[in-house]
Amino acid sequence: MNEIRTIGIVGSGKMGGDLFNYLSDFNFRLIWYTRSEDHKEALIKTYHKKLKRQLKHGIISQEVFDIRYSYQITTQIKELADCDLIIESIIEDPEIKQNLFASLDKLTKPSCILSSNSSSIIPSDLLETGRKNRILGLHFFYPIAFNNTVEVIASEETDEITIEKAKLFLNEIKRFFMLQNEESAFLLNRFLLQL
Repeated sequence: MNEIRTIGIVGSGKMGGDLFNYLSDFNFRLIWYTRSEDHKEALIKTYHKKLKRQLKHGIISQEVFDIRYSYQITTQIKELADCDLIIESIIEDPEIKQNLFASLDKLTKPSCILSSNSSSIIPSDLLETGRKNRILGLHFFYPIAFNNTVEVIASEETDEITIEKAKLFLNEIKRFFMLQNEESAFLLNRFLLQL
């Protein structure tokens, strides 16, 4: 089974930033996509400042600094073409998400898993045609460092390889996960809203 080593994050809001910062502490190649050139420059500046502070205070080694400094923050969606996993974290608008997933389906290699951090839109609604077997929900809770649970939502068409890769990935990043089908999707989210 191919490992997940290159991860794309789409969306530069609060959750997208939290995903990038959390995953940057692990051994992945990260590519963070944002649509805004101005926003990209601000994100790079903030991230590099954080890395330099960590290096200065001995939190990370020079070797780790060099690896993490090479992570990409880009406005070019084509940079996501070689990803093993993409986590989408954009506005909760079905049409916008569907357009994004249709673009990613054409752009990325066939083995790439396309996932959504959505808290309300099920995987089968994200892509009408294409790799429906490689789509699932990965619903992280904000802030990720303090909320250990991830809802993994699989459709009837999500295959076992995709689910197993997602499980291995979540184990590697030390997250507890709940596997749900679309009928029980966002169960924990609904429960927390009631509280």
